[in-house]
Amino acid sequence: MSLNFMPSVQLGFCYFYLVSVWCLVVAMIIKRHQVAPESKNPALWICMAFAFLALGDTPHLGLKLVGAALGNLQKPFTFLGIRTDFDTFGALATECTFTLFYVCMLYAWKSRFKNQSVLFFILLLVAGGRFLIMLHPDNVYSTIVIREPWFTVRGIPFVMLQSGVAYLILRDALKAHDKTFILMGLLMIFAMLCFATVLALGVTHPALQMLMFPKTVAYLIIGFVAYRSFYGKGIGYTQPSPSLGGKFQKDHAVKLVTLFALVIIVSLLCFGALYMYFAKAGPTMVKQMPPKSPAKAAEKSPRQYNYTVQGARRTANLMGYEDTEINLLLQKFLDFVPQAPGNLLDLGCAWGFAIQQVLAREIQNPFLKPHSRRILAVDLNQEHLDRIAASTPRELVEIIYMHFPYIKSPQDRRAFSHDSIGATYAGLLLHYLNPDELTEGLKLLYDSTAPGGRVFASVNSAFLSKSLGEDFLRRRQNPADPFPGWYPNVFDNSVPEKVRNEMPKSVCGMEIKFLHVFDEETLSRYFEKAGFKVVEHFYFSRSKMIPMKLLGVIAEKQAALSSVK
Repeated sequence: MSLNFMPSVQLGFCYFYLVSVWCLVVAMIIKRHQVAPESKNPALWICMAFAFLALGDTPHLGLKLVGAALGNLQKPFTFLGIRTDFDTFGALATECTFTLFYVCMLYAWKSRFKNQSVLFFILLLVAGGRFLIMLHPDNVYSTIVIREPWFTVRGIPFVMLQSGVAYLILRDALKAHDKTFILMGLLMIFAMLCFATVLALGVTHPALQMLMFPKTVAYLIIGFVAYRSFYGKGIGYTQPSPSLGGKFQKDHAVKLVTLFALVIIVSLLCFGALYMYFAKAGPTMVKQMPPKSPAKAAEKSPRQYNYTVQGARRTANLMGYEDTEINLLLQKFLDFVPQAPGNLLDLGCAWGFAIQQVLAREIQNPFLKPHSRRILAVDLNQEHLDRIAASTPRELVEIIYMHFPYIKSPQDRRAFSHDSIGATYAGLLLHYLNPDELTEGLKLLYDSTAPGGRVFASVNSAFLSKSLGEDFLRRRQNPADPFPGWYPNVFDNSVPEKVRNEMPKSVCGMEIKFLHVFDEETLSRYFEKAGFKVVEHFYFSRSKMIPMKLLGVIAEKQAALSSVK
């Protein structure tokens, strides 16, 4: 079994959910005149609650569909002057509107039962407090990206709000024998339990994040129950009347609670079984036995095979491979770190192989703790960061979700504060940046590197193939071409046909669109322009299984130059 089907299932579920919730809201608006006069206020609040749900989940889940169509959920765009992406903007929207959903349900309870208590005002304050917490810039709003401690900090008041609203609804609905609101309250408790489980265990046990599926289904059921009761035929108590009498038989209540308990038990058993399976699969969830037929194997996507090959491990975002053997550049970095004059930065840390090597040396001969220094683990994939956070000491390793070189939060600014970094390891990262980003990124590194600190970087060399190397050397001789290794679209007709024919269409299953390659001269020029002095550069190979010719560079921020500056 493979998890390759999960993206398709998720997108299909998003489509189904969005269509369902919008149909529900539109139907409520169309049939608002059919609501009984005494039920118009609670019906209006419930309609508003689901309208907020639809408005929030449309950018969240809708942009997932758009991002999937464009092939990039992290596609950046600017909204009201704020640089963001599909996942981040959509998750922020749904976090806000889910809070408003429960505020509306709170008012629906108030208008339904003509009741008011101190808890009502406390829950309003909790909702307002959650909005204040969400304003903090260290939050990262994504269902994929769980960033602690802010996910927990903003999640706790949400659980309090869920629990408080469900308690008020059930307390008064049971007294009034209101079948509709009893069922809605029970479903809210179920949704709260799903979210609380993810809040408590979602980071350390990622498979439990699947509980967001039944949580979402619970909200849909709440909507349909409310619609049928207020706008449809009616399945529950509306208001005491001769025809209905306001009676709710105890045996019906027992049946309802028993049915709900069975639903919870079956759900827990199903998700428990799934969790046990996925937990056993561990980090290689997509691992699958290769097909016996070589012809069929060639047709399969690289996504379906193990993350690892000899000497390298595929990254979770399918952007390349992380070395699992100490290469020449990493060895030089490890030799330098004990004398580094500041924190250590692993830029594009992937699964954290380099960090584990540093920590192994720290155990043998401590050089971080005695100087109150840390390792800064920077990456733009949360699965990588979660693995590192779970396997490294928090006091020595700081987890930073960041799209280098863009500084978005106070944590980013603190990590790259002036003269604070003693050594940087950037293994196969810089070639993912365009010339402007690379120039800006190296300036950021120079400013944050302490005098005497060094940057150890490796990139794809211009000599990955014969035709690419020839075209690079031809372009380098042209003074009007300042970036001879930059190909914005490597398969454009302006690129020589030999180069296009030799280039693979994809790496790790991800389509290649641009290419940035270097030789010693062009890479050194970038570093020297930022202020560094290039101490050493050299070519080396990755591993026997991935015989790529890479270029390594070691650049230093000299103390004399820093003082003059």
